[in-house]
Amino acid sequence: DRYETLNLIGKKPDIEKQMYGKFLKYKTDIDNDSLMKARGDKSEAVTWG
Repeated sequence: DRYETLNLIGKKPDIEKQMYGKFLKYKTDIDNDSLMKARGDKSEAVTWG
């Protein structure tokens, strides 16, 4: 999972961009899913960052 991926990046810098790109896409998917759920449950106090 995530920690394993970070360790992999540290040991193999040549695949860092590829793995980081996958991580960013995964994170974006999670954020989008969370945002939709937040909008469905409550419309106030949704902050990011």
